[in-house]
Amino acid sequence: MWIKEMPKALGGSGSINVNFLYRKNKIYVSDNHLAAAWCWLQEIDVHKKYTFVHIDRHYDLIDQPEETEANIVDRNIDVQNLNFEEYCGLRQEMEGHADLIVKLFRWDNYIHHIDNLFPNLFGNKYFVTKKAGSKTEFVEDEYDIEHFLREFKYWIEDPKNGCIVNLDLDYFFASVGGPQIQLYSDEAIKKVAEEIKKRMTEIDVLTIALSPECCGGWENSFKILKIFNDILELELDEIIDNNSF
Repeated sequence: MWIKEMPKALGGSGSINVNFLYRKNKIYVSDNHLAAAWCWLQEIDVHKKYTFVHIDRHYDLIDQPEETEANIVDRNIDVQNLNFEEYCGLRQEMEGHADLIVKLFRWDNYIHHIDNLFPNLFGNKYFVTKKAGSKTEFVEDEYDIEHFLREFKYWIEDPKNGCIVNLDLDYFFASVGGPQIQLYSDEAIKKVAEEIKKRMTEIDVLTIALSPECCGGWENSFKILKIFNDILELELDEIIDNNSF
């Protein structure tokens, strides 16, 4: 189901632009990771606690508690009941710059925004990253993808907690003095997708971001998405075929 339908011509994604958002049951796919927080709120109970598994090249942990306070709490905005367009439309006021439009939720701050709004939401946190970006005390444990493949089943075995898995396809790419290159073989990436599929009954919500600028372009992002599409049965075959070059 399309929550925001993919345009015929894909534009830039960057830090604040969302080209599309797609949902298949409790799996959400978007080009921009800022969409993830809204997706979580569609599937979880904010009064419960959730194990958080973050697989991403970046931490995505810019922390701006004053902004969630001023722009959501003080305005009595019920963020749980916003539709996606309203969520994306939330603005951050810039003192002295009334004409400057700054989106409240971006690709690097959405995790802490939700944590600041619902401070008891996240239980155990497992970060599988390349240590890019700002790290905060929110990070408890850091792992590599090999640990994930071996230990994911143990990370989510606590029956008292739900589970949020937050995946960015840019984890599988890096720029090594030039264009972005794929760091892992398709076979290795399939193992990640298969491990997630095996645990879907224990996962409350899975968010997948394409982050094309961080993968070297749309072609690279869709190439990796195809692996997850085939294994997780996302039914995005036509879209992927139309955007394969």
